[in-house]
Amino acid sequence: MELIDFIMLFFALAFFRWWWHRWSKTGGGAKNLPPGPPGWPIVGNLFQVILQRRPFMYIVRDLRLKYGPIFTMQMGQRTLIIVTSADLIHEALIQRGPQFASRPKDSPIRLIFSMGKCAINSAEYGPLWRSLRRNLVSEMISPLRVKQCSWIRKWAMEAHMRRIQREAQENGFVEVMSNCRLTICSILICLCFGAKITEERIRDIESVLKEVMLITLPKLPDFLPVLTPLFRGHVKEARKLRKKQVELIAPLIRNRKAYVDSDGKCGDPEMVSPIGAGYVDSLFGLEVPGRGKLGEEELVTLVSEIISAGTDTSATAIEWALLHLVMDQEIQERWLPVPNSPPDPTETFAFTVVMKNPLKAVIVPRSI
Repeated sequence: MELIDFIMLFFALAFFRWWWHRWSKTGGGAKNLPPGPPGWPIVGNLFQVILQRRPFMYIVRDLRLKYGPIFTMQMGQRTLIIVTSADLIHEALIQRGPQFASRPKDSPIRLIFSMGKCAINSAEYGPLWRSLRRNLVSEMISPLRVKQCSWIRKWAMEAHMRRIQREAQENGFVEVMSNCRLTICSILICLCFGAKITEERIRDIESVLKEVMLITLPKLPDFLPVLTPLFRGHVKEARKLRKKQVELIAPLIRNRKAYVDSDGKCGDPEMVSPIGAGYVDSLFGLEVPGRGKLGEEELVTLVSEIISAGTDTSATAIEWALLHLVMDQEIQERWLPVPNSPPDPTETFAFTVVMKNPLKAVIVPRSI
């Protein structure tokens, strides 16, 4: 080998050593990041997480014991700062809300379903996000609106009881969670569109939105964008699913628009809520900064995120409550005349789920 080859090899080895040190020390250097587990070159901690083959939250739980309530993980080209302390989370999201209110860059697949981040859960902090969030609070989750929609909950619960009684008579058992999800989804669809639709259509919408949730979960190209060309099949699959989502939800938007435009005289039997009572009614005339009036696909995105988020969180709360009803002897003694005995099917019991503790750990991505 000539001298020039030795010099090039020396510099290459020196560069590799510096690079290895840079990537394996996620908390060091000028970034001033919290400490974290050593990573591998290029991929950081990504493959270490994949090779463990267990839920990410279990890995976070173990790392918290070693590195404390806040630590750094280098996942490919993304740097994640994991915060697990309630006090630190409160400081970040409440006391310093504007600094952490934005969202990280979306993957190509998520952009397909968010219509270029035109959704409350993906929009960057700014006029668009504030406009959409303000409208959601006033039109969907304000105390007055919740009180006005009590008849929808009553209707859905009556349908729920009829359905599970029919299932019990026909099958001898009841699929609890699938029926609960169906009832919750029917409530949210009625809140969004002011319409009562068939159970078959509700199941179709719920199924598609569940597929959307699964396909938008983080995947390898989200952390290593250089691999995106190898996953073009996923993008094609996402476009097909988006088309199916629009085909299911857009007709409800069009029917509601026709009902509103005709001042309630179009005679659609599905429309049961007065004009202005549906969430989508408030979106028809809403002009958001930078986009103007919302198009049909943007409306599909906004109502879909409400239905998905409401169904999943409410179903999880019910599942948690039912688990405690089954396992907690003290609750059974208050509820049943004879503990461990089947309840009287002719009686209806009401209980309130008080979420004193988190139901489950969730990942809330933020960018700074």
